[in-house]
Amino acid sequence: MAPERCPQCGASLPQSADWCPRCFTRLEPEPPQIPPSAASHPDPPIPASLSPAVPPPTPGELLGSTTPRGTGLEDDINPDIWAERLAASEGARPGRAADALMGSRGMRIGVMIAGSLAVILLLGILLLVVSLFVE
Repeated sequence: MAPERCPQCGASLPQSADWCPRCFTRLEPEPPQIPPSAASHPDPPIPASLSPAVPPPTPGELLGSTTPRGTGLEDDINPDIWAERLAASEGARPGRAADALMGSRGMRIGVMIAGSLAVILLLGILLLVVSLFVE
């Protein structure tokens, strides 16, 4: 049997096609409309006397967050703000411990470089020890 043509765009179709591959028109006949019955009607609205007197909680209340949110994106990525938030959640005075240890930016950079070198040194020693046991 020869392929049919799409009624929308005229593309040739195989016999068993449900959709037109060119314009995506549905080729099956639409199902008959079923009249609505009484069972398919939605439930009536709840009277105001039966609705809860307390409004539903907001998402912030559900999370239980008592710390103030940042004012913008710069607060969300600032490590000093995060340190203050952590200190506030732990009950400490914010910003005092980090400033006493590393007051200047140069000191912070020095600590980061020293920490990186310490990690590299420890990994080197670990690889040396492992290579001694492997033949």
